[in-house]
Amino acid sequence: MNRTLRKGKYGYLRRKKILLLVISIVLALGVAGMYLIGYFTSGRSVNLMTLFALLTAIPFAICFTNFISLLPFKCGSEEEYREVKALVDPGILDSELVIANKDGRSYFLRYAVILSEGIFAYTPDPKMKTDVAVPYIRNFLRLNECDAELWIYTDLDAFQDKIRSLNRLDRDTCDEKYLREEGTLIAISM
Repeated sequence: MNRTLRKGKYGYLRRKKILLLVISIVLALGVAGMYLIGYFTSGRSVNLMTLFALLTAIPFAICFTNFISLLPFKCGSEEEYREVKALVDPGILDSELVIANKDGRSYFLRYAVILSEGIFAYTPDPKMKTDVAVPYIRNFLRLNECDAELWIYTDLDAFQDKIRSLNRLDRDTCDEKYLREEGTLIAISM
């Protein structure tokens, strides 16, 4: 099994959360260990080891914050993924994209399918404000010279029906602009 973490692939989110948790634990233990070593060797809480512990706390905080921000999002079942993949193959399908908003809100796109008609995405979150998410994501696409339309569905059946009704692209022979759209979606996701 390929252990490489690649955004946009099924299982990425689960593996990314595990990796962030392990790194956070190691960094937290490192911070505590350096502080304790400095305290017990010098008998004071202010020393060079404390400085190193404080500097190590910064990457710990970043890593742990990323872990916390990804925690609410869940991967779909493998069966569901295979159903969607069968509809799209050999086209362009990305899954488990988390796009952070400057307002502190994150948009989770479980699946994003790129077709000649535009980008069709599915989110399992029925509370997602698609009227806010769509313009936000489209703005990033336009800034990267991708003029694709974007639709976000909150109903999986409606999403699958729409994908069935449209023409698939072939990833290997499609125009480069579709791959650029995929690359932009992946680049703006966590």
